[in-house]
Amino acid sequence: EVTRHVLELGYASFKADQVLRKLLPAGVEVPSAFECVGHIAHLNLRAEQLPYKHVIGQVLMDKNPHLRTVVNKLGSIENEFRVFSMEVIAGEERFETEVVQHGAKFRLDFSQVYWNSRLENEHKRLVATFKEGDVVADIMAGIGPFAIPPAQR
Repeated sequence: EVTRHVLELGYASFKADQVLRKLLPAGVEVPSAFECVGHIAHLNLRAEQLPYKHVIGQVLMDKNPHLRTVVNKLGSIENEFRVFSMEVIAGEERFETEVVQHGAKFRLDFSQVYWNSRLENEHKRLVATFKEGDVVADIMAGIGPFAIPPAQR
């Protein structure tokens, strides 16, 4: 017995990369990854992607409901604080956010403070080597991802 079904697929049925593959012109690569810092997505778009930055940003926001801001890094990091110029390509111009890492909550202004979520495992690895009574002196502390978690123990 054959049963007939109607299947309607819409925007909500597809992932961000699937949508962007259809929206971006041939030859323009779909961004493969981005960093999340709280409610902020941070991209490093290539030159050929820049004309489509607002579309890319909006699709990422649509497909990742926790995001409120999508930024693209402008230029390279050229200062001792490792912060970079950025532009908002979608969402709110709100850079103050919260990040929880290994039980520690960090509130930061992403436009003013260096934060790299990809260092989370390195933070965890190093903090695990600290013993009770150890003195931690982090001369490059930033907002403290190496110092705060052991202080909480």
